[in-house]
Amino acid sequence: MRKPEPGSIVNPAKLPPRARDSVCEQCHLEGETRVLHPGKEWSDFQAGLELESTFTTYLRGGAPSDGSLRAVSQSEQLAASKRSRLSAGKLWCGTCHDPHQAAKDRPREVRKVCLSCPAALFTAKRHQPADECVSCHMPRLRPTNVAHSSITDHRIPRGKSVAAPGPDTWKLQAWRQPDPLLAQRDLGVAYFEFGASQNNGDELVQAYQLLSSLPVSARSSDAQVLADLASMLLQQKEVDVALRLFNQAIALAPGNARYAYSNALALELKGDQAVAIEELRRSIRLDPAAPEAYQRLAQIYERSGQPALKDATLREYLRFMPQNLRFRGAKSF
Repeated sequence: MRKPEPGSIVNPAKLPPRARDSVCEQCHLEGETRVLHPGKEWSDFQAGLELESTFTTYLRGGAPSDGSLRAVSQSEQLAASKRSRLSAGKLWCGTCHDPHQAAKDRPREVRKVCLSCPAALFTAKRHQPADECVSCHMPRLRPTNVAHSSITDHRIPRGKSVAAPGPDTWKLQAWRQPDPLLAQRDLGVAYFEFGASQNNGDELVQAYQLLSSLPVSARSSDAQVLADLASMLLQQKEVDVALRLFNQAIALAPGNARYAYSNALALELKGDQAVAIEELRRSIRLDPAAPEAYQRLAQIYERSGQPALKDATLREYLRFMPQNLRFRGAKSF
C-alpha cells in the first residue's frame, strides 16, 4: 500500500472465519486448479473478501491410497485436522504463525500454543507434557510433487503420520462452493483445465457435458466457456463449429493469447494457413513468454520449406527466453 493510514490495513484475526482464512488460502491452498469467475481478474481478490468472490479452487475428492501430500496443501491439511474441526474455527493459521516477527524459539512457541488448547488431555494424565510437540504431531514429510523438499504435516496427527486411505473416486470438488449461478460453470471449466493438463479424456467428457448444458445466455456471454467448448470440439475435428466459437470468444476477450493460439490451430486444420500464421503472430504479441505459438509457427515454416523463417522464429523466442534448452537445440519438432 503506497499511502497506509489508520484503518486501511486489514487484520485477518478480526475478520469472519471464511474471509480470515481466505487471506492465508490465497497462497497456501493450491488445489488441482483454480477457476477465475467471469469478468474477474486475479488481482480482484483483496484481504477482507472471500476467495470465492473472485475464483474457485478445486481439489480432487478422495485421497490417494498412499496418503501423499502436495507441497502447497497446508490449508487442506489443517482443515482435515481433528483438533481444528473440534475448535469450531478457533484454530487457524494465525494461532501458531505470527507474521510480524521472526520466531526465536519455534518449538517452544508451538508448545505454548498446544498446551493452551487440550488442557483436559494433560489434566487426565493421558499424555505427559514434553519439551516440544512438533516432532511427533507435526513431523516433516516429503511432498510428492516437489523434489528435494519437505513440508510440515499440518494434519496434527496424534501419533506417527500414516496414510489416510480414501475412496477410489477422484471427482473434482470445490474447496468452497461459489455463487450457485456459477457452480456448474466453474466445475465444467475446472474439469476442462485439469483434463487438458492431464490429457484425460474422461474428464474432458465431463467438462463438455457440464459446459454444453449451460443456458445459451450464459454460454454466449462467457469467453472462457466458449473457448473451452471450442477446444474440445476441435479435438473431435468439428472445425467449423470450433472456429465459430473461437471467434465469439475472441470478440469478447480480444486480448487473450490462448484464444488466438487455439484459433490458429483451427484455421490450420481448415487449411487457411496464411490466416493461421497471422493468429499465431497475434498470440505472440499478446503473450511473448508462451512458447507454444512460436513452436507451432516454426512447424508451419518447416513443413512449408521455409527454414530461414523457422530459424528466425526460434531465435525470436530465444531472445526473450534464452535459457530454453528445447528451443536452443531444436532442429525439428
